[in-house]
Amino acid sequence: MFNGDKYMSKKASISKLNELHALIAEYYGETLKDAIEERAELSSGTLNAINGFLKQNEITADVVESQPLQNLQARVMGLLEKEREETV
Repeated sequence: MFNGDKYMSKKASISKLNELHALIAEYYGETLKDAIEERAELSSGTLNAINGFLKQNEITADVVESQPLQNLQARVMGLLEKEREETV
């Protein structure tokens, strides 16, 4: 905040920061749900923002415990194998 010649800073309370964090998480969750339901592509910026949010909050997934990640891994491996076969 600017007050004449001096800058004044006011720290946000923990409860306000928690509220902001929850709102961001909810927004990203709804954005992903809507894109999935509408079969819409998200921009790389949106995906990077969501990924950064998850990373900063140390949200991870174990491929062994996640069927969707296993499916994704299998699809990526299949694409890589197909690419190798086409280059030979």
